Amino acid sequence: MEQTQRLFNQESYMIQRVQKSHKQAEKFQRINRLTDMEIQMHQCMAGLSSLQNAPLNDITEMGHLAERNMQDIMARMEELEKNRATTLQMGGTSSSPPRDVAAGPSFRN
Repeated sequence: MEQTQRLFNQESYMIQRVQKSHKQAEKFQRINRLTDMEIQMHQCMAGLSSLQNAPLNDITEMGHLAERNMQDIMARMEELEKNRATTLQMGGTSSSPPRDVAAGPSFRN
């Protein structure tokens, strides 16, 4: 009886480990897919690759990825603008004159 219980516990443990490993594998597949999409997107923007023969679902996914990246950039710009405004209110100085955020990003060197 005790041996049967141990075997059952061992089997249960192994099932849990397999399920956990399966979930981990799925997570890594999603991460790898996103990484591949980002690499392909950057290669296209650099003119090193073309989307001409890419499957429609890849192109759609790259569009979603680009949109998400733009939202992240805009959120970061807003955060930086708020921090700059707070610094100016506290008596700090700004190395650049204020600009209209709606005018788009500034690419100064």
